[in-house]
Amino acid sequence: MNIFTQDQRDRVRALFAPNGVRRSFIENPYGLSIVGPSMLCISENYSISSLPTGATVSWSASPSVAVSISGSGSSVTVSRVAPYNMAVTLKMVISGLSCGDIDIEKEIQVGVPDHTQFQIFQSICNASYSVGFGAYIGSTIDKCSLPESGVLEIEWQVINSTGSHTIVNNVGPGVCVSSTVTTGILVNFSNNIGPKFVRFRARNSCGWSDWILQPVPVDFSGCNPWGYVIFPNPAGERLHIEPDERSGMNPTREKKEYRAILYDLNGKVAISVRSQDGNASLDTSQLPSSIYYLYIHTDGEKEGVKGQILITH
Repeated sequence: MNIFTQDQRDRVRALFAPNGVRRSFIENPYGLSIVGPSMLCISENYSISSLPTGATVSWSASPSVAVSISGSGSSVTVSRVAPYNMAVTLKMVISGLSCGDIDIEKEIQVGVPDHTQFQIFQSICNASYSVGFGAYIGSTIDKCSLPESGVLEIEWQVINSTGSHTIVNNVGPGVCVSSTVTTGILVNFSNNIGPKFVRFRARNSCGWSDWILQPVPVDFSGCNPWGYVIFPNPAGERLHIEPDERSGMNPTREKKEYRAILYDLNGKVAISVRSQDGNASLDTSQLPSSIYYLYIHTDGEKEGVKGQILITH
């Protein structure tokens, strides 16, 4: 006979789950935390309240080169060390407790945004030389990573040696829909002649960062003369390729058969699909979120249309 109700059984499961209450209680039975701001521009105070009687505290930071720590006990002053701007983990170890030592950490942003970690991805170019760009920070594409790190504003710049261009803010695959920060833009170029580059810088409450280390060259290889519509980009479950009837040459008639191949960043084939009528649909649901390169190979040609595709789930 089951002596527990369904509600009681659910609460017991939650209590003993890997990330449940029981686990957090064992790791930090006193419910202690580091009190202080998540943004450190010059100097800030960090402390722990309600320190148990008889306990001692030691403080450290990683990377240690970015900050200096003065004071001891339950309250310390943490100061930025120039010229470092980066994310730092502030850590305190509480000793002298009957349950053993307790480690408590707090992530803080030291100084302005770290421009050495800035990244840009771009969407495939369409027939009218319009290209979308997105900004993120770190090694994984995350359109909201900059706002979530404390960035309040992003400034974009297009370096265009020939022709003209217009920038449309908060449009395209790079937009973080949960933020008003301009993480994504769409740039309409008048032509694809000459070198063109895109770069950005970011501002948090400490000030403006430097520009991204390397401006990103604009990839016009997807602006194909046959006029394929490739959508959506970013893609989730599927990527579609269709003839663009707006182009001067109808690919349904003159470029009927082709093979669409999606390569990963290591140059390995992720998906290969043959089209007989100018239309293709690629199942991208099982691909890891990343940047891929799309090639459209036609009969008698080694390479055809190519461009960047962003897969996100």
